[in-house]
Formats: sequence, C-alpha cells, structure tokens
Amino acid sequence: MKNLAVILIIFYSLYSVNSNAQEEQTFYPNWYGSFHLAQADTSLNSGGQDFNYFNVGGAVGYRFSEYLSTEFFMSFATNDKRDDLVSDFIGENVGTRFDAVGVYLVAQTQGEFYAKGRVGLTQSRFTYSVSGFEDESKGSVGLSYGIGVGTKVENYTFDLEYIVMPEADDPLFSADSYDTDIIAVSMSIDF
Repeated sequence: MKNLAVILIIFYSLYSVNSNAQEEQTFYPNWYGSFHLAQADTSLNSGGQDFNYFNVGGAVGYRFSEYLSTEFFMSFATNDKRDDLVSDFIGENVGTRFDAVGVYLVAQTQGEFYAKGRVGLTQSRFTYSVSGFEDESKGSVGLSYGIGVGTKVENYTFDLEYIVMPEADDPLFSADSYDTDIIAVSMSIDF
C-alpha cells in the first residue's frame, strides 16, 4: 500500500507540473532507444552482506502521448562480486551478480528540462556462480518504480534516475532475499 501511495504522488506531481507549464508544440508518437550505466546496490533483508554492482543496460520504448510512454527495460551486472561468507564456507571463490528485466509505464513532463516517473513489473534476478559448476539463479517478479530528471537536446535525452527493484530471492538460502536500488545515468535517441 505504501508503494501505491508513492506511485500516485509521483504521477500527480508530474501531472500538476505539466498543467502549469503549457507549451505550444506539435507531438508525434515515436520509438526511442536508450543506453544506461548504473550502480545497483543490493542489501540482504536479514542483514549481513551488501553488494554493489556496476550495471549496463538499455531500454526500447514507444512514446504514445506527450506525457506517457511504455518501455522494455533491462540492466545487467558487468562482473561478479565475491560472496565472502559462502566462499569461506565451501572453500571456493563464489561470485554473485544482479540483473533485471522489466516493462514500465513512464510519465514525463515537457520542456528542455523535465521530471519523470516510472512504474512497472520487473524480474529481479540474483545469481551465484562458481568456476566449474552450474550457476544457481533465482528470479522474482514484482512491482518496480522510480523517479528521475533529465534534459532534451534535439533528438537526444540525458537522464538521471533512481529505480527501486522488487526483492530478489536468494537462490541458495530460501528464507533470504535482497532489496535492490539502481541509480542510472542514461542517454536515449528518438527514432
């Protein structure tokens, strides 16, 4: 319920900013693609280890009104982070990574500088890997939301976003899960 209240506040804020800043522009629906660099911070719900990943990813979206678009989003860890607890327990170097894939509804104000919000369904995936063994991976689908700011220069946009991902279940310890937040810098181009 708390998440729903945050989402409603974000969309209401975007709507009220738009209604106060009316600009005369002709809108044409269009496709866009983006590339992002991100810091994904995961924290174990039961306490203990936290992992910080450098992720890369992108999105493909369709802007169907001046203020709304749909977007297919993906973000993948560029390298494994060592899990000291599991590595020490089994005597092997165990790496972890966090990846996410989702679909969002994105609302955005108009103008050279803008605010944006997103809400959607995302699969968060946490993976353990050990050399010579099959990876242990588990994904969880859930609500994801975020806010951001950006600027538009001709057909390019540059964004800074904060995105809250759904909990990712731990594939080895079923009682544990990870909360993950992503801070992303992205560049997109209209097609």
